[in-house]
Amino acid sequence: MLKFFSLVFTVIYSLVLAGTGNPEKNQLFRKAESEIVLSPERSMEVLDYIEKNFPPDDEESGRLMYLRAKSLYYQNNLTEALKIISKENEHLSPDLMILRRNILYSFNIKDTFVPKDITVNNDYRFSEKAGQLLTRLSGTGRPVAPAELSALLKEASAHHLEIQRENMLTLSEYLAQHDPGHRYQDFLNQTRILYKNDPAFKILYIKYLLENNRAGEADVLIAELPRENLEQSTNLYLKYRYYDLLVTYYSKTGQHLDYKEAVQKKEALFNTIDRGAFSAKNKWFGILEENYRHELDSAITIRRYILFSFLALRYC
Repeated sequence: MLKFFSLVFTVIYSLVLAGTGNPEKNQLFRKAESEIVLSPERSMEVLDYIEKNFPPDDEESGRLMYLRAKSLYYQNNLTEALKIISKENEHLSPDLMILRRNILYSFNIKDTFVPKDITVNNDYRFSEKAGQLLTRLSGTGRPVAPAELSALLKEASAHHLEIQRENMLTLSEYLAQHDPGHRYQDFLNQTRILYKNDPAFKILYIKYLLENNRAGEADVLIAELPRENLEQSTNLYLKYRYYDLLVTYYSKTGQHLDYKEAVQKKEALFNTIDRGAFSAKNKWFGILEENYRHELDSAITIRRYILFSFLALRYC
C-alpha cells in the first residue's frame, strides 16, 4: 500500500512539474519580453540562447518566432523580419498576424490576408477594433467620444498588452496629433500609465504636453526618462521618437545648440528608417509575386495530374 501511494505521489508531482514548465526557460522568456522595446538586440541574444539550450515545444516555437520578428523590426532589420511574417501564412499565430499587420501598416501597406478561424481569437478581434477606430478617425476626421475611448482602454487592459502595443501606440499618436480641444488627454495619460514601463508612450505624452504649452508638467516627466538608455537604444523607432521629442523640447525652451544637434540626429535616423522602409516595401511585393507564382505553378501541376490521370483511365 505504501508503494502504491508513493507511486501515485510521484506521478502527481511529475504532472505538476510538467505543467509549470522549465523555470529558467520561463524566466528567460520574460527577460526577452521585458527588454525588447528598449534593447531589442539583447532580446535577440536571449532568444538565441533559449533556442540553443532549451528545445521548444510548438507553443514556445511560435513565441520565439513572434519575439524574434518584433526584435528585428525594432532594429530596422526589415528584410529578416519580413521573412518570418511571410512564410507559412496559414499557420501564423494570432500574435504574429497582428504584428505582421502592424509592420505592413508602417509601410502604408494594407494586409488583406486573414487566416481561417483567427477572427475568434480575442487579441485579434481587439486589434481589429482598434484598427477600425483609427480608420474611422482618419477617414471622417470627426472626434471620437471619450466614453468610447475609455471602454477601449478598459478592454485593452484585459488583453496581452505587448501584443496590442503597436495598435495602442499608433492610435494614441493619431489622437495626440488631432486634439485641438484637449478631449483626448485623459486617454493619452491613462495609456501612458497602462504601459508604464514603455518609454514610447511617455515620450508621446510629453510631446503632447509641450505642444499644448504645458512645459512644467513635461519637465517632470522628461526627468523620469532613461535618457542614457534611449541614446544607446537599438530600437530605431523608439530612438527617433526620443530625438523628435528633444527637437520639440529644445525649440520650446530656446536651447539652440542642443536643438541643432537633436535635429541632426533625428534626420539621420529618419533617413535610415526611410531607406529601410523603401527596401522592405520592394521586398514584400517581391515575396507576394513569388508566392503567387508558386501557387500558380502548383495549380498547373495539379491540373496536369488530374488530366493525365483521366486520360490514363480512359484509354486503359
